Amino acid sequence: MGSFLRVKVVYCDLKDLIDGKKFPVYGAVLDGENIFKSELQNGLIIIGNEANGISEQNFKYISNPITIPAAESSTTESLNAAMATAIICSEFFKQLKLS
Repeated sequence: MGSFLRVKVVYCDLKDLIDGKKFPVYGAVLDGENIFKSELQNGLIIIGNEANGISEQNFKYISNPITIPAAESSTTESLNAAMATAIICSEFFKQLKLS
């Protein structure tokens, strides 16, 4: 409990963070590439909220749209943002062998 308090948080404008940098910017969207079939690289992940998704202001920075595919029998439209973030981070961890 409380491990999130050990994470270094930096507040800045996304434009300032991304401009002039050469790394992929992943965005969790409904019509992106299947994350489990993508070759992921170190980069930045943008997650939107459940109601509105990623804002237009931030959407323009996405170079690699990704999605978590639903089961074929599922009628669910989307996942909770926190749950989607956990799944995405887990796949990055698995592919990049972060430890």
